[in-house]
Formats: sequence, C-alpha cells, structure tokens
Amino acid sequence: MNRNELELKVQENSGFTSEVFFEMLRFFSGLEEIDCGIIDIFYSFALKSVHTKFAYERLESIHEVALNLYEKSKECPSKWKLDFVEIYYYYFIDSLTEVLRHANRILTLNTEGVDKCGAYSFAIMVFFRHKMFNQATSYIDEADIYLKNNTSNLKGEFQLLINELGIYAISHQHKKYIATKDRLDSLMEEFRINDDYKMEVDFYNLHTLYGKVLLRDQFALDENKSAKEFKEILADLRKWKDIGENYGSLLTPLFDYFKDYFKKEEFIDEISHVITYNMNVNERLVLFQYLFETIKIDKVTYHDIYESYVENLLYYYTNTQKNKSSEILTEILNFSLEKKLDVLNAKYHYDTLTGCYNRVFLSEIEEQVLETGDVVIYLDLNDFKKINDTYGHDTGDKQLKVFAEILMRHFENDVVLRLGGDEFVVLTRGVPEDVLAKLDEARAEYLTHNLLKNRYGFSAGVLLPHGMAVHQAIGEADKAMYDSKKTGLPCIIREV
Repeated sequence: MNRNELELKVQENSGFTSEVFFEMLRFFSGLEEIDCGIIDIFYSFALKSVHTKFAYERLESIHEVALNLYEKSKECPSKWKLDFVEIYYYYFIDSLTEVLRHANRILTLNTEGVDKCGAYSFAIMVFFRHKMFNQATSYIDEADIYLKNNTSNLKGEFQLLINELGIYAISHQHKKYIATKDRLDSLMEEFRINDDYKMEVDFYNLHTLYGKVLLRDQFALDENKSAKEFKEILADLRKWKDIGENYGSLLTPLFDYFKDYFKKEEFIDEISHVITYNMNVNERLVLFQYLFETIKIDKVTYHDIYESYVENLLYYYTNTQKNKSSEILTEILNFSLEKKLDVLNAKYHYDTLTGCYNRVFLSEIEEQVLETGDVVIYLDLNDFKKINDTYGHDTGDKQLKVFAEILMRHFENDVVLRLGGDEFVVLTRGVPEDVLAKLDEARAEYLTHNLLKNRYGFSAGVLLPHGMAVHQAIGEADKAMYDSKKTGLPCIIREV
C-alpha cells in the first residue's frame, strides 16, 4: 500500500470499515522510514464516526502507532505532524496537559512550514476549557505577533482568531472581543465568496452568536431573530463534525438561553444529535449532563441516550488522564519565557551589531509577568566611553560584540537584550547561586578581552522578581546596577 492507494481508499469509503482501518494500521506499523505527511491521510480517515465505542479503541491504536513512528522519525523535518496526531488524541481523551505539551513542542520549532497557528489554537482551547484567561492572554499575544511576522494560510489564521474570540467572550473582555471580531470580519469577506470555506462561515456564526449571548449586556440582542439564527446554525453544523471544536462549552449556554424557542422533543433531538459529533469526551459529557441534570429527561424513555451517556462516562473515568489547572500551569512554567520567545524570531527583533535581542523585541514582551524562578540581570560596561575616546568607535563596536558573544555563550538558552550603547539585560531562570556563577564565568572571560583592564570589567544588578512585569523588573535591576557602580562592588543582588 502506498500514498495513492491510501488516498483512493479514503475517497471510496464515505463510512468507515474495520477491515480498511486495520489494513492501514498494519501498513503504518511496518514502516521503517516514515513520511510524516502520509499520517494526515490515515488520521483524517480514521477519525470518522469517532463517537462510537470502536472509535475509542481505534484512537488508542493510532496513538500507539504514532508513538512508534515518533521514535523512527528523530531526524524527520515534518515530525511535528506526529505531534498534531498526539494533540488530537490527547484532546479527545481530555488529557489537556499533554495537549499543551505537544503544542509547546511545535511552538519551539523554527522549521519551515510548521503549523504554529494550529498549535496556538489548541493551546488557547485548553485555556478556554479551564477558564485560565491570564494564561491564554500570554499565548494570544505571542500568536498575534506571529501572525504579523509570518505568512499563514487563511484557515489557520481563522481557527486561531475564532479561538481568541471565544476567550474574550467567556471572560467578558468586550473591547478585545470587538477588535478580534473586526479582524475576523475581514477574513469572512473572502470566505463567503469561496465554496472551500463554508465550514468556517458556519463556525464563525456559532462563535459570534455565543459571544452575543454571553456579552448580551453590551449588545442589543433580538431574541426572536437570534433564536432563528441559532436553529439555522444547528442545521448547518450537521454537515461538520470536527473534533477541533468545544461543542459542549459553546452550545450548552446557547441551548439554555434559547430553550423556550424549541418544542421539548425538538430540543432533546438537537442536543442528542450534537452529542454524536467528533469532540472531546468531556465536552460530550457536558451535553449529556445538561440533558439529564438540567433538563432532567427521563432515563427510561430515553434509554438509548442514557446508555450512551454511561458508556462515555465509563470511558472517561477508565481511560482519561485527569488534568487539573495546576498541572497545566506547571507545563506553562516548564515552557519557560525564553523558550516561548524563540517563536518571535523576526529579524527586526535583533540588534544588528551584536545579534542580541533589541528594544523592539523588548516592547513585545515588556508587559509579560515574571514568575518565581525568573531572574533579571542589568549589565553596564565600566568606563566604556574611554574605549571609544582612546581607540575609536570601530574598536568600541568590536568590544561590544565580544561582550555580547560572551553573554550569549554563558546564557545560551536565555534572552540576552542590548538596550543601547553598552547596556545589556539578561532574562534567565534558576537559583541565584547558579546565575551568579554564570555571571562570574562571563566576567572572567570578558576580562581577558577587556582593553582597559579595569578591575571588574562591568557592573551588574541582579533582580529576583515576584509577579512583576518585565519592564518593571528591568527598572529595578537597573537601580541595583547603579548601586553596584556607586559602591564599587562588581554586582548587587536584590529580591523584590
């Protein structure tokens, strides 16, 4: 079996047969040199009718194959596609920490063609589910910068913006909601004249109605018109059963708000149909629980729905890895500031002389809040003006480049910024003793290159911030550096 044969099987089978699935599974399990692109075909085919019991087992099988392929694909440039297979798997079984971990892995890559819009989208969906709006804001800010500096396909940009819209609706950030909706409206003008984007138009209508209902204090909501729109959306959604939607979280507030506009049987039928969509297992349970706990439908009359509810509940508690907000916060912390900032690698973020990050880059991150374990170092070369006056500016520039290279070598996994002139900032993480040891090593190396041969080479202010924005922490570290110069000490360390 080859790629063409797989594509033909996908085209020929509108439904799903276990025979074809296991034939494809054997094909992938036997691959020695993996073409990661081919996994897309297999995956899109295998996820059909994913709400069935067999589909749960099928996803487990795909997961096992993906893990094996991952080991065989260490040098493959499109290995990130397997991360997306794992994202879909873990999202379906509600292991959201793993979703975030794989998304973060994609976001650290600089490989050409990587779908970072998709990775940002799933990360934001995790925060949406857990109502972690502060954490979502950090990723949204980075995602918006990524969109400004990189070309992306329209569908990827749409999915990212539609998830941002959901965050702003549920967190009642009206102004940001309007600004994001304006950006989406410009995309929709292009979508509406293109038949390839009918699904995006339907999802846009769903998300905007969700926003209008949640932000109804800010909007003049015509209930009769909106109820009619909701029914039209439900009819449209029957064409799309995408696993990448938070159907339970999005639709439950709408069902609840418009329930008086449905007859009871019609209402139950609509919710029951949505439950068959390819969605995260916990999202499906949200809809089941709405039926049985809020609407209080009879378990005997609707025994088939109840049996499906029990089956999903059993799967959730026996196979799902439980996730708490604290675990997700730990993953965010592990995906540390300097790693996330690698995503923002546009040329204008770098100082042309030294290769360090520059003030433009600083302006993009200055509002980010530092966590416990972050360290800010402010450095200033001692008597640098004398080098320019004595040896000339070309020699001074060479001295700056040498110093920058030393800093970036000793803080190679960290953010090294040149603020201007001979002033530098390092954003790093670690215990103070280790940071100071690195600083001493950098000082010792710099002194061997220092033309003035002065005692300390540079002065430093080291700050251990707690819950402080980057720009505030740099200001405090600057004060510590100034005290270092004033007292004649090589370094001053402070905790704020």
